[in-house]
Amino acid sequence: MAGVVLEEEFGQSVVGFMNSEEPVEVVNEGLAFEVIQTCWGAGCREFVVCSGSRNSPLVLVLLSLQQKYAELKIWNFFEERSAAFFALGRSKISGIPTAVVTTSGTAVAELLPAVVEAHYADVSLILVTADRPDQFRYSGAPQTIDQVRLLKPYAEIFVDVCANDSSALEGLLPSGEVHCRWHINVCFDEPLVSGHDRKGMELCETPALGIPDVTVAGEELDLVKTFIADRRGLVVLSGGLPPGEQNQDLLKWLKQLACPIWAEASSGLRENDLLSDLIIRSGEKYFSKNKPSKILRIGDVPSLRFWRDLESLDGIEVLSIDPPGGYPGLGRSAAVANSKIFAVIEALPLKKLKGNIDLLDDRESWNDLLALLKKYPLSEPAWLCRLSLRIPAGSLVFLGNSMPIREWNLAASYEDRQLRCFASRGANGIDGQLSSFLGLSVNEDESWGLFGDLTTLYDMSAPWVMDQMKSGKRRYVVINNGGGRIFSHLPYLANLAEDEKRVTENRHQMNFQHWAAMWGLGYQQVEEVDEFVPGDIAKQESLVIELCPDLDQTEAFWRNLNGDV
Repeated sequence: MAGVVLEEEFGQSVVGFMNSEEPVEVVNEGLAFEVIQTCWGAGCREFVVCSGSRNSPLVLVLLSLQQKYAELKIWNFFEERSAAFFALGRSKISGIPTAVVTTSGTAVAELLPAVVEAHYADVSLILVTADRPDQFRYSGAPQTIDQVRLLKPYAEIFVDVCANDSSALEGLLPSGEVHCRWHINVCFDEPLVSGHDRKGMELCETPALGIPDVTVAGEELDLVKTFIADRRGLVVLSGGLPPGEQNQDLLKWLKQLACPIWAEASSGLRENDLLSDLIIRSGEKYFSKNKPSKILRIGDVPSLRFWRDLESLDGIEVLSIDPPGGYPGLGRSAAVANSKIFAVIEALPLKKLKGNIDLLDDRESWNDLLALLKKYPLSEPAWLCRLSLRIPAGSLVFLGNSMPIREWNLAASYEDRQLRCFASRGANGIDGQLSSFLGLSVNEDESWGLFGDLTTLYDMSAPWVMDQMKSGKRRYVVINNGGGRIFSHLPYLANLAEDEKRVTENRHQMNFQHWAAMWGLGYQQVEEVDEFVPGDIAKQESLVIELCPDLDQTEAFWRNLNGDV
């Protein structure tokens, strides 16, 4: 167990965890330190704090330690849901867990959407929740709810740390590695904190994080080898990939595999020159004309409608390599190989097939798509195409769920401009998108987030944290089309009456100018092409760009693309 040293404040130096003879407030602070030391041992260096009364021992110990350890970073939020999604963004881009620290009661419930996303996206996250003593449970006392079962099963590891006993923390790091979701629930009795000097607390040196096992199980290697032995009719679908997996080894392996590839922007493969002759550009059109016999999926669940159609296409075999969380991503039989993709590549070198992939129909469909973008320049997809060419090269780009991610994958330029694209595709929800974007953007010189209007309304408190962030240009592009227009693309909702659509699409007439002003952000509304001036945008530090597509042109674009005219 990690040690804690408290100086002579109470007449003696106390090494190790506080015993029950110590004043309650000293026990609380010792317990808080033990929890923070455990997070530190997991590699956590950032703590996103939502201060309250019950978690004050944790907050005050963190603040004291921050004065001694420069690498310990504290972010403070007033609202737990945004805080948790911000932490999710930090964990996603850093590859190491970030901790969220909350008070007791319903504050803990606000963590659920983010930990659901983290679970299905396989992003590390530590949730530290303060609680009242365990004897208050199931009593209905103020600030007392069932925190023990609240976040299960999405926080796979739960530790209940009761007052006077930190033994539950032992064994959390048997190999010095963490790559999952922890929920550490800590019970504090009153009085909660003391007025003594906490400077005597010292964090123990932590061992290097364990290196994950990268060997491939023999049966999984055989599964992949058999699956790709006959590559006729094989198509690769790549959703988002962690930055570390977007490497030359994967590119070369896919080149040798020599199969058509649908690559989402967040995969890092979509615009790569090495794969340009294999990349499917027409999306759904390709799959409407070509029925694969096998699908090899790598990365996140794809945003393609075709992926959902696979639910009923039992004749198409599907194999996912190292999918987030180990899930097949389909509600029917589909194979999974949980070995790391880079380990599979290393263990299964390929010889390039002779001949060329015939994507002539795909390229014709892509040219048809380009013609529609030109014909309807103010449609939503045309705006996404334009943005992909005007966002400064090398920027971080976050694609909010619903239409922005689908339209970018469909219409964005294939010119390799070194844009680094991210998305939250674990649970496919629109919760916390702006907060995740800000978490990803912390160390970036320029970042662009693309969000629907309802997605933005869901997360309007996200900019709270911007005053704590270093300088950097951040652009919130809010695509305001007056509601959730994605629902009109669903076959069973497309032909509803207008009064029904007002409800199903949550139609509105709001704009975001006053929201931008509330957070001290610049604001620009864009309806026409000549109103989008990159030079003017570049002059502003942080900016809300309210993009208002022409709804008639957008509808006409989709009708023409889908052959409904």
